[in-house]
Formats: sequence, C-alpha cells, structure tokens
Amino acid sequence: MSSDLDSSYREVYVSFAQQERRLEKVEEEYNKVDKELQSAKETICQLEESKDNSKENLLLEVAAWEQDNEKFFATSAVKTILERVEQTSFVVISGSGGMGKSAIAYHIALSFRNMMGYEILPINEPSDILKFCKTGRKQIVIIDDLCGKFAIDTRIVGSWMRLKNSITRLVKLAKESLRIVATCRLHVSKCKQFQKLMQAFEITECDLLSDELALDLDEKRGIGLCHLNDNCLDSLGENVISQTDMFPLLCKLSAGKTFDPDFFEKPYQFFETELDGMALENKVCFFGLALLVLFNNNLKKNLFDDRCNKMFNEIFDEVFEELEMSDKPSKLFVLRSLETLNGTFIKVNESSVSAIHDKVFDFIAFFIGKMLLKTILKYGNSNFISERMSFEFSDEFTEDDFFWGDEFTEDGFVIMLDKDHEELYFQRIIQEIGNLRFRIVFANKIAKTTYYQGKLIDLLSKQDDILSIITGNVWALVLSAFGDCEMLSSFILEERLKKKKCEQTSDTKAEGTLSNVLFNTQIHIDDDDLGDIHNEFLSSSNSPLLLAIAEKREDIIQLLLESGNAININETILIDGIEGTALQFSYFSEEFIITKMLIDYKADVNVQLPDGGTLLHVVCEEGNVDYLEVFLSSEECDVNRVNDLEETPLFLACRSGNTECVELLVASQCDINSSNVEGKSPLHIACSEENADIVGILLNTDYCKIDHCDNDNNTALMISCERCNMEIEQLLILHGCNLNTANVHGRTALHIASTIGSTEIVQLLISNECEINLCDNDNQTPLNLAIENYQKTCIELLLSYSCDVNICTIDGQTSLHIACKTGQVDIVEFILNSNRCDVDKSDDNQDSPLAIACAHGSKDIVERLITQKCKIDTVNIFGLSPLHIAVRSDYIEIVQTLIESGCDINLCSANKQTPLFCACEMGICSAVQLLLNKGCDATICDSDGLTPLDIANAKGFLDIVSYFSEKDKSSEIDIIYSKI
Repeated sequence: MSSDLDSSYREVYVSFAQQERRLEKVEEEYNKVDKELQSAKETICQLEESKDNSKENLLLEVAAWEQDNEKFFATSAVKTILERVEQTSFVVISGSGGMGKSAIAYHIALSFRNMMGYEILPINEPSDILKFCKTGRKQIVIIDDLCGKFAIDTRIVGSWMRLKNSITRLVKLAKESLRIVATCRLHVSKCKQFQKLMQAFEITECDLLSDELALDLDEKRGIGLCHLNDNCLDSLGENVISQTDMFPLLCKLSAGKTFDPDFFEKPYQFFETELDGMALENKVCFFGLALLVLFNNNLKKNLFDDRCNKMFNEIFDEVFEELEMSDKPSKLFVLRSLETLNGTFIKVNESSVSAIHDKVFDFIAFFIGKMLLKTILKYGNSNFISERMSFEFSDEFTEDDFFWGDEFTEDGFVIMLDKDHEELYFQRIIQEIGNLRFRIVFANKIAKTTYYQGKLIDLLSKQDDILSIITGNVWALVLSAFGDCEMLSSFILEERLKKKKCEQTSDTKAEGTLSNVLFNTQIHIDDDDLGDIHNEFLSSSNSPLLLAIAEKREDIIQLLLESGNAININETILIDGIEGTALQFSYFSEEFIITKMLIDYKADVNVQLPDGGTLLHVVCEEGNVDYLEVFLSSEECDVNRVNDLEETPLFLACRSGNTECVELLVASQCDINSSNVEGKSPLHIACSEENADIVGILLNTDYCKIDHCDNDNNTALMISCERCNMEIEQLLILHGCNLNTANVHGRTALHIASTIGSTEIVQLLISNECEINLCDNDNQTPLNLAIENYQKTCIELLLSYSCDVNICTIDGQTSLHIACKTGQVDIVEFILNSNRCDVDKSDDNQDSPLAIACAHGSKDIVERLITQKCKIDTVNIFGLSPLHIAVRSDYIEIVQTLIESGCDINLCSANKQTPLFCACEMGICSAVQLLLNKGCDATICDSDGLTPLDIANAKGFLDIVSYFSEKDKSSEIDIIYSKI
C-alpha cells in the first residue's frame, strides 16, 4: 500500500515537474518574442524618425537654394537652358568648377515649382528616381555632379546603366510631368563613359563654355553686381572678368569681405596664402580643415562626440602629431573652431561639415594633402587617395606606363607622390587588400600603369598572407579585369592555378582550367567603397557575375560561369531596389550575347517577376524574336507559365501583335486555349487587336477552341463583330464557329453587329444561316437593337430577310413601338412596308405605337400610322388615349391631326377626365382653345365632380379662365340670336 502511494506520489511529482519545465520554456519563448517585438517597434520608430529627418533635410536644402536664388542673375544662357528643360526630359549642365552650374539647376527647379507647381527632388543615387518619382505627379529631379566630382566615377555610371530600362520607362510614362536636371564638371563630361551614358538616356547637354551659352561681358558684370559694387568690378578690368571661368563663384565668395582683385586672377594662390597663414596663426582651425580633407569633404559632427570611436581617435592623434602642435586641443574645440570658418571655407549643416564649394575643396585638398601625406596615406578616405593621388614621372617611366583616361583631372590639382612616399602608398594598398577593400587596389588613377602593377606583384610575391587573400577571393580577379589591370589579372589567375594544383588530391587529374581554379572558392566582400552597390548585392555570391553583366564583360562572365559552385547563377538578390536573377538582370540590360551565355549555362528561365510572369512573358510582349528562340532552346522553358492575371506568353504575344513570336510559341506546342482571369483566350485577344495573321495562325492548329467563351460568355466571333473586322469574321466562319452562341446578356454576334450597324457583317452572318429572330435577356431581337441605334441599312437588310417585327420585348413593345420612339419616320416606313406589322399591338402599359409616337412628338409618324388605319382611340392602363397624351405633352399639331382624323374628343380617362382636363391642368391655353373650338364638352365633370374650368381656376391659369369666360359670353349671344 505504502509503495503504491510512493509510486503515485512520484508520478504526480514528475508530472508536476514536467509541467513546470514546460511553463518555464513557454515563459522563455514569450520573453524572446516580447524582446523581438520591442526591437521591431524601436526599428519602426527609427525608420519613421529617419523619414522625418530626410524630409526636414530636403526642406532645409531647398530653403538654402531659395536664399541663394535671391541674388541670382538670369542670363540668356539660363533662359536657353530653361527652355531645353521644358522641351526635354533629361538635361545636363556642364562646365568648369565655379561657373554656377548648380546655381542654374537650383534656379530652374525653383522656377518649375513656383510657375508650374512641380515638386523638387534633390537626389544622390539613380535608384532614388525609381524610389521617389511617381507617374502623374509633377516632379523635377536635381542631381549635382552626375558622374563624380574630381574624376569620373565608374561606379555611378554603372548604376545608371543598370537602371536604364527602368528609368527610361518611368520617364516615358511620366511624359511632361517628370524632368531630370543634373550638373557635371566639364572634364568628366568629356569622358567616354559619360558620352555613352548621354546616348543611352538621350541626355541634352548644355555646355556653359560653348559659344551658344558663354557669358558676355555685360552678363558677367550683371552677375558681379549681385554680390559686388561697380568700383570692385571696374578695378578688375574687362580682361579678368571675361577670361575667368569661375567668375560667379569668386564673386559670391568675395561678397561681404574686403575686396582683393588678386583673388580673381590667382584664386588658388589666394587660398594658399590664407591656408599658410592659418597653419601658422590658427592651427586649431587648420586642424579642422585637415580632418575635412581626411574624410573627403564629408566630416560628420558626431565623430567629435564619440569617445569610443577608436579609428577617429587615432586619426585625431596622428593629425596633431603631424601638425607639430604644442598643445593638444579637445575634439569639441576643434569642431567649434572649424565652424568659425562657416561661409568662407566651409558650410555647416545639422549633421556634417563640408567645403563651401567643391572647387574650394579642390584648393584645400591640394594644399593640405601635400602637407599631410603620411597621415592621408595611412588614414585618408579611399576615394580621396584613389582619385587625387599619383606618382611623379621619373626617368625610369615612359608615357606608356601611364593611362590617364580621356582627361586625368581638372586644373591639375593632383597630389603627386615622390619616391619617399611610394612605400607608404603601397603599404596602404596592402592594408586595403587585407581588409578586403579591393576597389582602391584596382580602380585608382595609376592602377593601369605597368609600374604600379609590377611593384604590387613584387610586394604580393613576398607576403604569403596577403597573396592568399587576393588569390582566394573572386572579387580580386573580377575587379582587376574590370580595371584593365592586365598584369595583375594574369598574376592572380596564375597564382590561383598554382594554389588549386597544390590543393588537388593525388587521384584527381590537374586540368589547370579556370573551372578548377574557382571551384568551391568562397566569395567574401567587405568593400564600403563600391558606393552605389547595395549591401544585398555585396553579400551575394552572385555579385561578381552581376557586376560583370553591368560592365558588359563577356570574358569575365565566361570565367565566372565556369567556376562551378562558386557562382549560384539562379540566386535572386536585390539590386537598386529591384529583385532578380542574373538572367533577368542581363535581359533588362539588353545584353543578348550574355543572356544566351547564361541560358546555355542552365540559368533558370522560369524565375518569376514581380507580376508573377517570367522573362518569357516580357520577351513575347516586347516581340524580341532572337531572345525568344534562345529561351525556347532551353529544355526547362515553361511556355505555359501564367502571370498573376493568368496570362500566358502566347497571350501577351497575341495582344502585342508579335506574329513571329506567336508562330514560334505555337510550334513549341504551347497551350493555345489557356485563358486569363477574364476568361479570354489568345484567340479572343487576337480578335480584339484585329490581327488577322495571328488569328489565322491560331485557327490553323488542330486544337484551337474556336467557340471558347470568356467570363461574359463572349466568343471570338462576338469580339470581332465589335471591331467590325470583316476579314477575321470570314476566317472564323470559314473554320466553323457557332454563329448563335449568346453572351451573358443573351446577345449573339448578330445582335452586336446590328447594334453597331455593320451591314457587311450582318449580311455575312445571315448568309451563313444564323438565327435572325433570337432574343436577348430583354427579349430584344437584332432588329430592335438596330432600330434603337438608328442603323437604317441594317434595318432594311434584316427586314428584307423577313425577320419577325411583332416579337415583344420584356416591356411588351414591338419593333414598331421602338421605331416610334426614335422619331425617324423612314424607319417606321420600313416596318409598315413589310406588311407583317401589327399596327395596333399594345405594350404592357397598353400603349399603342400611336400613343408612343404622340408621347414623343413625332407628327410625321402619327400621320403615317393614321394612314395605315390604326385605331386612334385605344386607351392605356390609365385610360389615356393618344389625344390625352398629345395634349399633356403640348404637341398642338399632333392634337390637331388626331381631331381632324376623327378621334373621340370627349373620351374620358380612368378618373373621368377628358383631354380638356389635361390642357387645363397643364395650363396649355392653345390646347384649351383648340379643344373648345372643336366642340369639346366643357361641362363634363371628373370623378371629383370638378369641371375643366374648376381645374384651371384652382391652378391660377387666368388666361384659360378668361378664355372660358369669353367663350361663355359668345355662347349666350349665340343663344339670344338663335331665339330672335
């Protein structure tokens, strides 16, 4: 007994412990979910705050433009550029630094906003256009330094080219509502990459140095007077004013300061003197400018508050040492001192400090860069080093050693490194490789030189750890090829081959191919300097392949495709806000050869696009026959895949009228009867688009369902009837379509053809023995619909085939009733002449055709019906005769006609009212006069015991009452005379 209790107790205890553990686990899970929820809320708040800050920054930026615009001088060049922007969607303003390119762009943006209601959108990246621009909204996009400032930035050019299709499509859809205005330094605009960009986007360039837009002396003086007085300008002289390109900037910088003519003749020397003096007398300010240079003109304020930023602390200490200052200032003191230069050297906003103008930064960077070479090479921004530093020419170099591009730089503000600093330069390059930051290694200004490549190869050969990094990372191989660093590219490839051979097992034959080299090689990337390429792009193993596609490098693509598992050709990633695979990216970049290469390497051709379709849908809609043949060559290509609207590629090809695509798809045994969400088949859409060739192709197959109905039960025959396409109608009838199928409204092809008056098609249908008297859901025959829509030739044709004119509609009306409503006497004549018409047949309200004609004021039709011996005193369900109706409608001529034709003038309605009552009630004096003169009995009382005179008197129709009185007096006189 005791043991049983112990056992039971243990079971209960164990059960309780298990429950307790489960509760603890649930609590842990709850806490975990709660933390995730709180984190999500914080993220949302941060995003909202970021959104608000972005909007606030935008408003502040435009407000600054407005302030500068107050001193803007509109030259003839500005007016010309404004006209160009009005006429074209994409305009670039080019010119030397300091010429006022940005000021003109801002002025144009403000003009569009103030005069035409455009929204201003200052952006930095081309992807922002797709993010912020909306069709239907008036927007003007402003982009400063479209493709780089100091030199062409191939990264930005690549981003523009990647988004070409999307942006051009958006611009085309937006039409007049979207304008893009960009600025570009002249030396950048002369580069080949920029010229290609101009062609791709059909950009209109406005060169401020061209004869058309160049400023004359008077205009330059006008600009100068916005900032200076006449005396200042006179002291400069005409030659200085005329020959100084950056005159607008120099005038702006001189405003409110002691005027110095030397500043206009030798601006750099002026800044050099100022900076020299500052380095001696105000070292703390100079310290701040040095930091600005190190951070490449974007010095974040929060760096001065962050005590834990180890890198900034090191940079700060290094600058202090190199400037040889006696006392080390605090970070905040340096920032506050730097801010005192606001308006002269720098401009300060909420979060950062930058030079007052890009040209001013060129001066500062050149001066300080030469002083702080050691610190810059150790800690400076990668882009700064890449774009602004080079080696001095020496006797051992030849011109062929250097590749300067179209134009190396503007105004020669390049920091030249002597032999003593080359070692530091290459130390930085080795450091960048170790940090997997490869852009500076292969895309700097001297990367193409044999000297640079040879020196780097020598260093790599002596450092196994760095060599291992550069040979084990596909990015190094790819970017070396992109940078046209042939020596380095070959060296890396050879080292990878060696490495692979060493790793191969003894039982594996070394083939020495690139496939072996890259097989199972992991791709790592940690390169912040790839600018516009998003993190999602960088983290993908597919990134090198996509970059190669963007740069149209078929050789590199081939190498990567042969790399086995190193590249996942079908990985979907987000790039520039668009999710897609390498194949989709290639197709939308219009790269046919590359697209074919990818398909040959088994790229998935069936990956879905955002609309649920595949690239095959796009190919067929755009009519790209060459691409279609390549896609169909893939065994995996699903020709029957549907998009979100359940449209097949064939459907889209039919809709777009791409006959060759239709032929190829049909030959590929696609389903030609697959219907979309509206139930429409390819045959339906081909008929709708009136493409007889495509209709013929579809009908000539053995399995086309010619009588397939859509969701409204419309057949292809009905759709072609709506389009009045005789050729397609004949094709469909020739292939045996059903002529009498009715849609959801009960209408056949003949109903539709009769409604729109297509006599040829009506004749064709009748000749092929369609049912001529079928009724729709309202019991309307084709004849009735033809009458309702005044289709006279169709009416004659239908009547000639003895159609039934006495079939009643849902309201009980015959063809004659409907004809009487039209007021067209010739239509009534057609029906009456058919000799099959019941002229007195009444509708559901017991209205005869004559009553209908009276109600619609058709005198000619009334006369024709009376000639046809119709009954003129038939009353409707309210007891109203045609005369009642004509009187109430104030059709006096019809009233006259009815009376002369012998109608009963005193016939009473359901409430015992004669037509005279109707005239008195409506106040129609002319009708009262006519009826009384024709002998109408004015003494008849209605069901309320009232006479017509009582009605007129109660209504206040004094003219009618007066006429009754005159009529009574006349009657009394007649009685008196009759008694004499």
